Amino acid sequence: MRHTKAVQVRKARSRPSTTKQSTKSRVSKRRSKAAKARRRKPKSRGRAKKPLPMQLFPFAEAIDLAKKARPLLDLSQPVIFHGSRCPKSILSINALISATRSVRGAEVPPVAISCTRSIHVALYWAMLERIDGDEGRGAVFVLDRTKLANNFRLETYRDSFWDHVPERSERKCSECEERISGHVFNLHRYLVDVLWIDEKTGSVRSRNRERDLRKNRPPIISPFDRGARIHAKMLIQRSSERPKPLNG
Repeated sequence: MRHTKAVQVRKARSRPSTTKQSTKSRVSKRRSKAAKARRRKPKSRGRAKKPLPMQLFPFAEAIDLAKKARPLLDLSQPVIFHGSRCPKSILSINALISATRSVRGAEVPPVAISCTRSIHVALYWAMLERIDGDEGRGAVFVLDRTKLANNFRLETYRDSFWDHVPERSERKCSECEERISGHVFNLHRYLVDVLWIDEKTGSVRSRNRERDLRKNRPPIISPFDRGARIHAKMLIQRSSERPKPLNG
């Protein structure tokens, strides 16, 4: 009997120790799970709120390309630009046709041609691929604004599509848009130049400059090219001047 009592006492003493260990392990597991949940929550919130960089400022690539296009332009007259992904078809029909379409239950859009006063905005739309009618190559049409204003109504326009994104509604993201009311037929009367874009090489070519080179005419010299031409003339003059022989 003594032996049995001792065994019972040992069992009774050993029971509280097991309950303490189990409660400690449960508390530690709960704390570890709560700590992991706290670490994961900020990451998920940050990813959901962080917008894409292309939505904030889409004109970064176009601004770099505009640095190559500006020396090719003759800005002695007021011009506006129209970027397109179907330049060959526009030149073949010699017209700018509005692509606006009416939808049932929606407001009928005005028949107009969208242009811009900024060259980098036109380059952006010329590089943006389309689903329908994309020719695989973009170009910017340089138009005489004075002649267009004599025959068409030009209106400044601001699209409210990106107003829900505060970064896109800033002034640096402005498209400087002007709309030409109606279709523009006989495009050659208002066309000043066409800038062809080569996206693979990242270069811009001017139709007027290539035409002048074919006819052996001196192209329009931009302020960026005058220094190189003056330097070339000085080298030619120095090479033509030869020292006189000495009288023996």
